[in-house]
Amino acid sequence: MRELGRRSEAASHPYKTVIAGHPARKASPLDIKTDGLPPLALIGKAGRREEVVAACEGARALGIHPGMATTHARALVSDLDFRPAEPEADAALLDRLALFAVRRWSPIAAVTPADGLWIDLAGCAHLHGGEERFCRRLIAFCRRAGFTARVAVADTAGAAHALARFGRSELTRVEPGGRGQDRLSAQHHGI
Repeated sequence: MRELGRRSEAASHPYKTVIAGHPARKASPLDIKTDGLPPLALIGKAGRREEVVAACEGARALGIHPGMATTHARALVSDLDFRPAEPEADAALLDRLALFAVRRWSPIAAVTPADGLWIDLAGCAHLHGGEERFCRRLIAFCRRAGFTARVAVADTAGAAHALARFGRSELTRVEPGGRGQDRLSAQHHGI
């Protein structure tokens, strides 16, 4: 189209175009299992602005991440499913999960703000087939419930918390008496 001596052309969106076989190619939302649901991002207030507080794997593959301004996210992916975050409902669900954990797995469980659960396995891991088996069953339970989870087992609550929050693998188990420092220093993402 030409208008007043200027030429304008339609350009494809840079985050929606994928060059097949390109080494920097990001995962497409089609590559990620979403059970037929469109990519989803939750938005919430941070001061005066709205920002993304959580994003599913499909949304992350499109370049949406927590902390991003909602207006920026909408500009990048206009057909993304945006919904308001409900922190009170999330906290109530975590409280119910902690109560469920006390009734089913261990006499000591607590919520770790804002999105974690701490379960003390001391003295009861053998009732569930050992730590490794218990953790695998816990991860399977979370998947069935529709959650993603990272589970870590260590000698101290602080080490387990750090490995679960900032670890990269789904399950991290530090051997009794082990310090896990080599694993902790290389991991930066968490639940």
